[in-house]
Amino acid sequence: MTNVLTTAAALLIVTLAVGASACGGAAPQARVSSPFTEEHARYFEGGIDFVNDPATLTGRWREDWIAELDTRIEHADAVAKVSVATVRTAWDLDRKTLQLELAVTQLLHGVLPGGSLTVSSQEGEPGYPSVKSNETRLLHANYILFVKWSEDESGQLVPHWHLSPDSEQVGAAVRSRLGTRVRDAR
Repeated sequence: MTNVLTTAAALLIVTLAVGASACGGAAPQARVSSPFTEEHARYFEGGIDFVNDPATLTGRWREDWIAELDTRIEHADAVAKVSVATVRTAWDLDRKTLQLELAVTQLLHGVLPGGSLTVSSQEGEPGYPSVKSNETRLLHANYILFVKWSEDESGQLVPHWHLSPDSEQVGAAVRSRLGTRVRDAR
């Protein structure tokens, strides 16, 4: 009798495990929410700003920073807290490319494919000077990542991105605006 109960319990566990895996949906996939436009390229330029406290900006500088943050939040497919794990240099058609391996520490909005993401900035692109001039400063630093996806010819996702410091002040501004975006979407 004990063997029958043990066998029945084992079968029940296997059945429940198979049923749970069959019913459980796949994890959400990162996706393109809208076409990547020339306007988006201005805000997801593959660069970094170093404004730790927007309150220290005055006049037009502060207004521009707030407007850029609002636009990034509005159009971002994903927003996350990240740490720069690695900075590598690559060459493509005689142009230098800096690749940043980002470790995702907290997803704030949207979907990212896994716990890390590699983004790049190529010589001649608008954000490249901010990355190039701060290569050593970037390593192991914490940022807030804004990503807008597009697809290449083969259908692979391409991240267009911007990094802002993960300071208390920037984080509060991002969380506040993300909360507003969620409420507006309802």
